[in-house]
Amino acid sequence: MGSALPVWTAPGDNLAPYAALKVIQPGDILVVASASYTGCALLGDHIMGLLNNAKAAGMITDGLIRDLEGLRDINLPVYAAGTSPLVPTKHGPGTVGLPITLGSVVIHPGDLIIADDDGIVIVPPAEFAEVSEKLIALRERDAALEQRARAGATEPPDFEQLLERVGVRWLT
Repeated sequence: MGSALPVWTAPGDNLAPYAALKVIQPGDILVVASASYTGCALLGDHIMGLLNNAKAAGMITDGLIRDLEGLRDINLPVYAAGTSPLVPTKHGPGTVGLPITLGSVVIHPGDLIIADDDGIVIVPPAEFAEVSEKLIALRERDAALEQRARAGATEPPDFEQLLERVGVRWLT
């Protein structure tokens, strides 16, 4: 989890992500849009090591990454579209700190990024309080469901009532 530092870079170029090192703050997540370019890797273990030294919280890109062994050693979260051994250029153009679009999601500087193995969620600052309350309730519900499963439950709570309410009928 961290605060978005959006970066746009030309396809196949990583000058702008390196420029972001000048302004990244501890806890920031570098979010790099590269038009989903797959002709070469955008970032690798070198820049990730520098981001780690700057106390960044991770990196997300619609591009490719390289140097997986080195990335594992750095142990900083990276979300990318895939991998490639090919290297990018450093010619520009690019932007740092302006809104970008990844997929169909517009990401602004300071948006909260919550990411795990299941996916990535972007939360604008104006929605922090509402989302926080919903996340707390969701965690509590999930914890109760997990506890039921550990205790031996074989179906969800109120399952029979749900099936009846939606009109499920059993063949006998």
